[in-house]
Amino acid sequence: MARHQVSEGGTSTFDHVRDSGPPRRDPPDSADPGGRRRRARVTASIAVVVLILLIAFIAQNTARTDISFLGLSGGLPLTVALAAAALAGAVLAVAFGSTRVAQLRRRDHRAGG
Repeated sequence: MARHQVSEGGTSTFDHVRDSGPPRRDPPDSADPGGRRRRARVTASIAVVVLILLIAFIAQNTARTDISFLGLSGGLPLTVALAAAALAGAVLAVAFGSTRVAQLRRRDHRAGG
């Protein structure tokens, strides 16, 4: 912890630091409706680009592929196999992430925070 020192002239070494009160917060979105619309347009534009790329990916990867997993095997389009693997990974990530968040909330609740 830093100590507050007073120099020989009687002035504090922290006299140049002023307390400006609590930190300023950005105004709510209702104060800037143009900004909200702009963010919505950017988000929608990004979503459209991702959708176009996804459609191109699906159209280019229609060939059937053989899949084997834990003794089970079968054939399906490559796109479906990759989408299923990505979905399974996303479900696992959400499950582990929400478990960890729940643990942290319980810990904070017990600690009184």
